Amino acid sequence: MTGASMSKKGSLNIYLCGSNHRSATLEIREKFSITGDRIKTFYDQLKNIGSLQENLFLNTCNRVELYSISPNPSASDLMEDLMSDFYSFDRQEFSHHNFKKKGAQAVRHLFEVSAGLDSQLIGETEIFGQVKESYQYAKKLSTVGPLLHRVVQKSFQASKWVRTHTSIGRGHVSIGNVAVDLASRIFGPIRTTNILLIGTGKVGRLTAKALRSHGASAVTVTGRTKKKAEDLAQEINGQSLPFSRLNSSLHEFDIIISSASVRKSLLGKRELAQAIRERPLKPLFLIDLGVPRNFEAETGTIENVYLYNLDDLTEIANQNLRARMIEVERCKKVLDERADSLSRSLGICLS
Repeated sequence: MTGASMSKKGSLNIYLCGSNHRSATLEIREKFSITGDRIKTFYDQLKNIGSLQENLFLNTCNRVELYSISPNPSASDLMEDLMSDFYSFDRQEFSHHNFKKKGAQAVRHLFEVSAGLDSQLIGETEIFGQVKESYQYAKKLSTVGPLLHRVVQKSFQASKWVRTHTSIGRGHVSIGNVAVDLASRIFGPIRTTNILLIGTGKVGRLTAKALRSHGASAVTVTGRTKKKAEDLAQEINGQSLPFSRLNSSLHEFDIIISSASVRKSLLGKRELAQAIRERPLKPLFLIDLGVPRNFEAETGTIENVYLYNLDDLTEIANQNLRARMIEVERCKKVLDERADSLSRSLGICLS
């Protein structure tokens, strides 16, 4: 579709309304965490706004972003209204935690997201798969039309260029690897450190593989689904723990890494305080990779308990980012040029 043919239909543009780790704290972001049925409900509500002609909703642990094609200059306000209502936020309060972009700026943003340049861990690769899954789901619901299709496909190409021509993602940057690196900093070699891994989803599996590659040999896996925990434990030559025995076994571990999918905290101050009483003079390190958080924030106030969450890990992981900023800026410049070129070809405003 050419810019000329688009202009005959009206001034179509691409709009973005979202919230991420840059605009909202972890406490706010965990309120945005939803799963399959709720995502479908969100798309159903989008149908009530006729001027939003094409829609892609990206929902991950660190971001919620709605991309829409519309001829309505006020589209971003409509999107903000819908999202604030959907997440039960006051409109004014929601505006403090979100951001809006349009035209080439929205295109650039999606390019940077797909390439891992806008991630909490710069260069991580999981986001590419998450964008792809979100796109496939939107296609299934027939909410993506020719314009968003082309924008998303070009974002995939941009991501591939970054992976091929730069070293941004070198070293297998992932939250799982960062968590294990932190565990190694704490205990030194973790070969015989007693580690409990809670959760068998994508993050849990990445963490398990990172533990195995670091030589950890005393890893126990637990989760709500017994079979999944047993299978993952077998993959890494570890042991599995029945989920029903979780609370009574906490004192047996030096490090607990949790990434379970929860609606509210899995472990609180009471359970962890009891665990510390049963392991006198031995510290307990908690690494919380969940959104919503798996450990109550108050657990970090217990003596000899050390709690790290996603934001803490990001700060640690990006300590050496300054050395890579020249590379990051080079990538952004190339992606800006690609986004501008695509926007011109689609007749999208460059502002």
